[in-house]
Amino acid sequence: MPRVISICLLFSCLALSGCAKIVAWMDEGAVAKSGAVKKTKKPAKKSVRKPKPVVKPVAVDAKGAVIKGKPPRNSENLLDVLSALRTELSVGEIRYLSARLTQRTLAAYGSHRGRPSVPPIAPSALRRRLAGRVLTIRYDGGRAVIQLQTRDEKRWLWFFLEDGFWRLDLADDRSWKALSQTPGSQSGAVLTVKQATAGIRGTGPLVAVFKTSAGAIRCRLKTADAPRTAAHFIGLARGLIATKDASTPQPTWQRRAVYDGTRFHRVIGGVSIVGGRTDGEGAGVSISDEFTAALRHDRPGVLGLANRGANTGATQFYITLKPAPQLDDRYSIFGLCKDQDVIAAIADKRPATVVIKSVVVQRGF
Repeated sequence: MPRVISICLLFSCLALSGCAKIVAWMDEGAVAKSGAVKKTKKPAKKSVRKPKPVVKPVAVDAKGAVIKGKPPRNSENLLDVLSALRTELSVGEIRYLSARLTQRTLAAYGSHRGRPSVPPIAPSALRRRLAGRVLTIRYDGGRAVIQLQTRDEKRWLWFFLEDGFWRLDLADDRSWKALSQTPGSQSGAVLTVKQATAGIRGTGPLVAVFKTSAGAIRCRLKTADAPRTAAHFIGLARGLIATKDASTPQPTWQRRAVYDGTRFHRVIGGVSIVGGRTDGEGAGVSISDEFTAALRHDRPGVLGLANRGANTGATQFYITLKPAPQLDDRYSIFGLCKDQDVIAAIADKRPATVVIKSVVVQRGF
């Protein structure tokens, strides 16, 4: 009898233990209390990428080089640009080369889907073309040439200042390489107000008078708040800055009054009228942005320099028709205009029919 009782108690304990396990399996809290450890997967080891080797800049040997002319103010160091190109080519990389080539070079090599493509030049071939000791550097406003000496021959590299950056021209065209077509060229150079206004007589504030077929527009130029932009506009209006004339098969650089004979070619969203050369981006001149809290698009008649992005102001200008704070710190303001009736009349009619006969810069209204 005692043996029967012991067997019954044993089976009862096993049954209770099995139930407890089933309950514990269903109840996470019971598992935690029972001290059961939940198995977890070990996190996979992350593969650590080895840092890419640092490419040392390729030095440019310019010891004893002869420098002729002066580089434009605020322009890049041309030797640094050459060093950067050589450094990139030293590792066989040309993906970013297109940013350093002129549009003319890119066009010469064709385009892909309507956009300029990287020219199909083997890095080794281009590296040889850029190699050598610098003999001379010659500046002429927005153009420059570097003469290189290798063991076998002399080479020339032609650079043009576009959008504020030195760009390499690989296209072989002597008409573009003639640096003496315009003696004393100021193409690409940043004029001072004193240089831009030399010879203007009288006293009073500087005023630009737009003589148009719809009437005259008088704009006071803010030379104190935006000296670089105002001087740039004055230099273009007076023909002191050489611009590139691409209307002929062989583009040449000319010094002439840029705005004479141009038109107000469009109205943008009822906000402003835009005038100047429609090929402004191809004129070979550009200037960096110049923003100040003293000049805001807070009224009609604000005169500013149009652009295609940061630091790409060239030859086009605009006059606002109403306050436009959305334009602040995007476009450089350099003047305030009167004669709102004439400005409104130009906006109401087809702007392309309005001819800018001349832009005269004078002292006083």
